[in-house]
Amino acid sequence: MGTLITVSWNPLCEQMRWALDRHSSAYVEHDYPWPLHLMATLPHSDPVPHRQQTGVPVWINYKNEVYKRNVVDMFMFLYAHSFNSSLKLYKNPDALSIHEELNAYFAPAATTIYLHLLLTNRALTEKFILSHPRIATHAALQRTFWPIIRLLLHRYYDLSPANLQNSWERVQKVFDTMDMMLQKSGVNTVSPFILGSTFTAADLAFSSIAAFILFPNDEDDGDDVGDAAGVEFPSLSSLPDGVKEKVLRLRKTRSGKHVMRMYATERTNPGSDKIEYRSFPSRYSKENNPWWAENNGARLQHLIYSSFIQYAILWIVVYVSSTSWKGVAVFAAIHVVAAIACCRGYILHTATHQLIQQLIFSAFGKPVPTERDLVELAQAEKDLKCGNVESILKLN
Repeated sequence: MGTLITVSWNPLCEQMRWALDRHSSAYVEHDYPWPLHLMATLPHSDPVPHRQQTGVPVWINYKNEVYKRNVVDMFMFLYAHSFNSSLKLYKNPDALSIHEELNAYFAPAATTIYLHLLLTNRALTEKFILSHPRIATHAALQRTFWPIIRLLLHRYYDLSPANLQNSWERVQKVFDTMDMMLQKSGVNTVSPFILGSTFTAADLAFSSIAAFILFPNDEDDGDDVGDAAGVEFPSLSSLPDGVKEKVLRLRKTRSGKHVMRMYATERTNPGSDKIEYRSFPSRYSKENNPWWAENNGARLQHLIYSSFIQYAILWIVVYVSSTSWKGVAVFAAIHVVAAIACCRGYILHTATHQLIQQLIFSAFGKPVPTERDLVELAQAEKDLKCGNVESILKLN
């Protein structure tokens, strides 16, 4: 059985869930709130000073091999180990190119739009972010530090009005392109796919990303569509009027209808009779329910806030009662020595110390390319020089 490390609202994670379900490959999904996923992804990084693994998904297959660079690598493994021709997602060579283009151009735009929607609506934030974690520790940490996490999400994903507008323009361009491709491929077929009469990675990639724009859900589309998705989406009635208008317009397009049909007919292995291949870590295990995580982290929040207030009062008392700056300096020095001793005794040379180093390097360091990075860069430059680089979708 494999292990899949995800963040629920990431379109690339939905791609990988879809692929594994379609291949009847059992896996345990470790679904983390952002940015708590770093606790699971960073241990799979290359050594510093190489690029650290901050993205998802990360897949550890049944051979205990770690796939982390991109979703295409994971799909290639599944493709190489598929003996059923209907599972050959790259059977048409163009599917690989389309998959890579959609992941690079379409996925970031869909993520921006979906995150902006959730973060600007308190009801959606509560239901699809704050109430989503299955594990008590994840829920407690996310709620406790939510003001900071929210700010980081806005900055990391650039949820500015300008980028939001650019994302909607990208989405429209992709849908227009897919409309033309579906019209061309559907001339001689009753149920066309993007590249003809066969379901490929192009259909899977486009549908899994577009789902974060079209919001397939059981309330509006029935259980066959809503329950098929690997993540729960908002109903159309819960959307703001401006967003709802855009979603309804895109749903009526040829490509929008194609996405809904893919979720209704192709989201699981057609011969699996909707067998569930995904499982989750136990939410009831003792290690996932420490005392501080009770009541969605209420005890943790009380501990942090009360400690901060007591510590602030202590500093005020010391400052007021000291007759000179020397008393304050001695008090500060005691704290510095205690912090150093704590670090040396409990953090230095531990997994926590390594995680802190990786986080600091990820934020401020300059990664050195790995050997594979250099090989891929050299090949890309060679292809560009020889004129072998050709965009199928022509999105850029």
